[in-house]
Amino acid sequence: MNPIMLGSSPVYTDEQTQPDGDLHKVITIDTLYANTSLEIKANNIFWTEDVTNYWASNDTVSAPGFLSDLIVEKLGSDVADAYFSETLELESIPGTILQYVVDLYADPTATDMYDFIVEDELVAGTAFDSGNLFDFSDFSPCYDPSSESATAATDGGPIGAVDTCDDLINDVDDLNINPALGLQLSPNPVAASTTLSFTTTQSGMVNLTVYDLMGRELASLHNGNLMSGEHQFNWAPGNLFKQGMYIVYLRTEEGQMFQRVIVSK
Repeated sequence: MNPIMLGSSPVYTDEQTQPDGDLHKVITIDTLYANTSLEIKANNIFWTEDVTNYWASNDTVSAPGFLSDLIVEKLGSDVADAYFSETLELESIPGTILQYVVDLYADPTATDMYDFIVEDELVAGTAFDSGNLFDFSDFSPCYDPSSESATAATDGGPIGAVDTCDDLINDVDDLNINPALGLQLSPNPVAASTTLSFTTTQSGMVNLTVYDLMGRELASLHNGNLMSGEHQFNWAPGNLFKQGMYIVYLRTEEGQMFQRVIVSK
């Protein structure tokens, strides 16, 4: 979340920062070349309630626009599919930079604005402690399963870190989740290394992968055929994995299973 997404004020908006001149837009384009196709859809643009309360309390700051004028013009009647918006609270995340925005609009020359750089609470009391600390072992980007975001994907399912949030899995049968695979990690949290174990009852292809919470594949622990039986793999996160939460995903011909893993170096 950045200052543009947290509010727009004509005083701080001009053609040097935004193509439309007097209002911040979240998704912008100022040039579209001939013979170019443009596709923008299914963007989840949301704010927390404290942000909308701030807009209501300050008559010089308003919600930013969603799409720049050129995007709206070129999408035409399809613009309604480009995004949806709602007020949404995530379960356990670092605080937004709202206080910085409040300080900025109150006095742009101030030297004591809120420091929005987030550091792990492990650095408390050190030179890296900026006063904005967070326990990343408790990080959870989950949200209310009754919200619009829980059904806004193109397949009618949830948008976001759905592999992390049990309540956001709308149809376990469709995902073919198979708890009988018994995927476990020991120890968890993991510092140097951990052992992953699971059981298959038939031979076949098995994929064992580690993802971050953005869905990016960071490590492939196995991708190939395995005989039926009990299986163990040792995993050492290494320098690629900073402290925080990750997802171990197991896919087999008997179904799939995932487990959260905390790296606590």
